[in-house]
Amino acid sequence: MTTFIRTSLKWVLPLALAALAFGYSFYRRTELSYWDGAVGNWLATLLGIVVGVPVALALERTRAKQEKEEQVRADQRVRQDVLTLLRAELLGAQQSIQYRTTLGTSVPVEPLNTSAWDAMKATANLRHVSAPSLIGSLSEAYRLIEFLAQLEQMLHRTVYGVNVQFQDGENASTKILRNATSYHAPATAAIDHALNEIEVALASTIESPRVDA
Repeated sequence: MTTFIRTSLKWVLPLALAALAFGYSFYRRTELSYWDGAVGNWLATLLGIVVGVPVALALERTRAKQEKEEQVRADQRVRQDVLTLLRAELLGAQQSIQYRTTLGTSVPVEPLNTSAWDAMKATANLRHVSAPSLIGSLSEAYRLIEFLAQLEQMLHRTVYGVNVQFQDGENASTKILRNATSYHAPATAAIDHALNEIEVALASTIESPRVDA
C-alpha cells in the first residue's frame, strides 16, 4: 500500500502542474501577447535543454574521470610502497641466509625477519600485489623463510634446553642445523625469483595507466 501511495504521489504533482499550465494557456488562448511570451519562454527552455544538458553531462564525465585517475594514482603509490618494503625485507633475508652459510656449526643468533610481510597480510595491503606470478613468488619465498625461522627457533630451544643425543652419536641440535642448512639454497633461489617479480611489478607502476572516460 505504501509503495502504491508513493508511486501515485510521484505522478500526481507533475500531472497536476501540467494540467494547471494547460488550463492557464487555454484560459488565455485569445491573448497574442501571452502566446508571444510563451513561445519565447519555450524556445529559451528548449535551448537550455539542448545546450545545458550535454554540457552538464560532459562536466560530470570529466569530474568522474579525474576522480578515477586520482584513485588509480593513489593505488599505484600504495602498491609501490608495499613492493619497496617487501623488496627491502627480502634483500635483508637473503643477506642473512648468505651469512648463515659461513657459520658452519655455529647457531645463528639474529632471527630472520618477516615483519613487513606479516604487516601486509594483517592490513590487507597484499591486494595491491594480487598478480598471480608476483603473489605466488612472494608466498613461496616467505614460506621458506618462515620455515627456516621455525627450524632455528627449534634449534635454539634444543641448544639451550634438552639436546638429546641419538644412537648414531649426533645431537638433536646437529640434525636440526643440518636440516636448516639444506634449505638455504632453495630459500635463496625463491627470494631471487620474488625479487625479480618485484622489479617487474615496480617497473609497471612508473607509467600511470590510461583511464577511459
